Amino acid sequence: MSAAVQPTSQPVIRVLPWMEPDADTQGFDPRADYVEHFWLGILGPSTTLLCRYIAREFDRSPAGFELDLYECAQALGLGGRGGKHSPFMRALRRLQQFGLARDIGNDTLEVRVHVPPLNHHQLNRLSPRLQALHHQRLQHPSHPRNTS
Repeated sequence: MSAAVQPTSQPVIRVLPWMEPDADTQGFDPRADYVEHFWLGILGPSTTLLCRYIAREFDRSPAGFELDLYECAQALGLGGRGGKHSPFMRALRRLQQFGLARDIGNDTLEVRVHVPPLNHHQLNRLSPRLQALHHQRLQHPSHPRNTS
């Protein structure tokens, strides 16, 4: 895992879109049912909500935006207290831990525009029922991949 964005004297970070052709064609909008069904148990609810919040901000500002950490934490119900062990900062680190964001320095974070399908290791963490549902979901291209 790369160095995580840490709270600084600046409660604002720059968020840029992390575009990758393969992930963007095979991935899912963070607000899609796929993310809720399969990624939620891996990311946790706070990180999933943060991912969706960022997706809505990209709708408004596709080239990137300034993210007020305290305002975002409060909007997600994660409190306004800062600190590297706060629930909000843990959610930011989990985005990076699972490859959905990366710190590129200068208080700037790149966040994937599309969430990739689960990898083999992540898929094995799901229940047998969810694994079967996942396999079925990816085999039927008629399912909307990039919509909620």
